[in-house]
Amino acid sequence: LESFGLCKTELLAWNDGLGQRCKEQNLTIQDVFMASAKGFPGVALASVTSKYDEQQIQFYNAVSMASLLSDRVSPSTFFMELQVLLLKYSKYDNAATYLVE
Repeated sequence: LESFGLCKTELLAWNDGLGQRCKEQNLTIQDVFMASAKGFPGVALASVTSKYDEQQIQFYNAVSMASLLSDRVSPSTFFMELQVLLLKYSKYDNAATYLVE
């Protein structure tokens, strides 16, 4: 996310930990979602995703390639990783997730 200029904006200023992780190039969108759910318990957050969303898979792989990372995801690994992520999100009472076919 640092390579996209996020760390130079004020978007993460509310949470020092996120800003630091961004500068260290160790921050994910999922980290921001979970920190927001924890940091703003009175605000409802929602995530809508698909079990096998080809566009999300392609976007993930494109960002990986642009960041010179070797990490790629297939439809089956996408769904397995998604299940792990949704389990993490379920710890927050103010976070709702919607999984569509």
